[in-house]
Amino acid sequence: MAEIADLESQWRAQLAADPTHHVVALSLAELLLGDGRTESAVALLLQHADDRACGDLLREYFIGERMSDELLRLLEWRGSDASASGLVDHAVAAHLRGDIDGAMQRCKLAIAADPTYAPAHNHLGRALFNARRSQPARAAFVQAVRIAPHYAEAWHNLGHALRDNHEIEQAERAYGHALRLRPAFRSALLNLGIVQAGLGKHEAALENFHTLQTLDPGNTEAWFNAGVCEHLLERLDEASASYDRALTLDPRNPRLRLLYGRLRNELFDSDAALAHFRRALELDPKSAEAWVEIAIVHAQANRIDDAERAVLAGLAIAPGDSGLLLEKANVARQRGHAALAVHELARIDPVTLPPHLRSRHRKVWESASARLERDNALQDSQQQS
Repeated sequence: MAEIADLESQWRAQLAADPTHHVVALSLAELLLGDGRTESAVALLLQHADDRACGDLLREYFIGERMSDELLRLLEWRGSDASASGLVDHAVAAHLRGDIDGAMQRCKLAIAADPTYAPAHNHLGRALFNARRSQPARAAFVQAVRIAPHYAEAWHNLGHALRDNHEIEQAERAYGHALRLRPAFRSALLNLGIVQAGLGKHEAALENFHTLQTLDPGNTEAWFNAGVCEHLLERLDEASASYDRALTLDPRNPRLRLLYGRLRNELFDSDAALAHFRRALELDPKSAEAWVEIAIVHAQANRIDDAERAVLAGLAIAPGDSGLLLEKANVARQRGHAALAVHELARIDPVTLPPHLRSRHRKVWESASARLERDNALQDSQQQS
């Protein structure tokens, strides 16, 4: 820490003596970003954005943090340039317009002009990734970090390519490395947390989501994903508070409505659960999952007719949905048609069910099978008598 403070003091003194010293400004901005002082770094880079290297670092920061408006203003202000940096500017602009082929072409021209310019490889990777070519994208990101090992955005993008290729633990390492380089890298915090949650590391994921909430209190995804982890950890009150905050920020998110509705049902607040599920349907009328959840709430309250109506409405939208077929079987079981329920359940592969419905499938199967066994035993007894 003392070394960082000494360097910062030295570079600030040099800038005070020569405010146009772009090389020193770039070094200081990189130090500030690596120390988590993002706002100070960005303010400094904006003062020196007329320098190509400082502008490049600012461009990469805006892209990494998904700050499209700021990025567009920077690109418009910088104007045209025939260098590799200028070609990448054009590639980024093409990417923003949705011209992925144009972005690739300009990145390749930039690489031809300067094969050691890491952003050209990174942005070629971004274009390839968005063209659903994750393997060559991965190779481009690897090349970018080989050229520039401290290139946080390229490490972050490499994490995307690895995750897309189901190399989840490697993706975790790539996102983690991006964060070590940039402790306040909000996009990396989010994606590392999501990957860790997928690996079952919910406590570690929560730590990242909470850090992101501190850095960006208005980040819906931070609150939403924290709620998911707290829900899975059975911290239901904390999850409820996180979902509440996320809904305040994004009330029209149907996925959030579904998850919060499920939580309210677990807390025995079936009226609130139904309200969330119905709102999810309003926002996404083709949501088979919402009809499944509505059917479950009604079935739990023994409102079998209402559960059946929900199942039929859902099946009209998604005839082969495994969750709806499960609830159809459950309705048959509740009506006492054990043989029909078992027949319907046998047609469902539990692997096709969402994780939270797999245990429900097992319980419905055990109940229906036990009822069928009793029915068969009673029938045999009656025939013998």
